[in-house]
Amino acid sequence: MNMNTLEIISEIVSEKKAKGIWPTHATEREVIQRCQESSNELKELEKKGQIKLGPTINGIYITVIQ
Repeated sequence: MNMNTLEIISEIVSEKKAKGIWPTHATEREVIQRCQESSNELKELEKKGQIKLGPTINGIYITVIQ
């Protein structure tokens, strides 16, 4: 099934919540692994106000802005 990037981020977050994994945000690495999209698309979604990107110790976190 082809999913868009926002759907993939939401799926990662939902899976983490269901498994009780904390923190529940998606990481850039997880999203890139799932959708094979470049980080440029993530930056475009951030510019559009659809996601928020921020630093973590090991990379970048991603949250969907509802």
